[in-house]
Amino acid sequence: MSFDGDGLAERQEAMPSTGSILIERLQKLARKGYEPDFDGEATGAIWLRHPTPGRQWPHRMLILFPNALVVSADVAEDAYRFEAWEKAKFENFLKQIPAPRLSARALRLPDDRRLRIMFWIGVGCLAVLVSYGANKLAQALGL
Repeated sequence: MSFDGDGLAERQEAMPSTGSILIERLQKLARKGYEPDFDGEATGAIWLRHPTPGRQWPHRMLILFPNALVVSADVAEDAYRFEAWEKAKFENFLKQIPAPRLSARALRLPDDRRLRIMFWIGVGCLAVLVSYGANKLAQALGL
């Protein structure tokens, strides 16, 4: 395998630290809203899904390989393929990722049924308390 002079130093620097680059990229993508898909088949790579609708962000699905290679599964262009040594190119890509909407980041309750019931009972009690307080305030102000 022959390398041209372009980026040879970056490649040599990235080779021994591929594992740390992999973890760093996974963390950065998770901070930008990407979620790992652990329910799929074990393919030797981590599939990451972004909650933003496809019309707003074309790279909803990324694949993170064990050698820290990141590839857009939605757009098959080399511009959206980031080798471990292409740090600047990957960082520029991260800057383009839109923040997920609030609805996509909404609190996701675990599958524990008792916890869900307790949560909704708490929300109901809070609503009653706020309504009671507002009623008392209205009476005190003579409204």
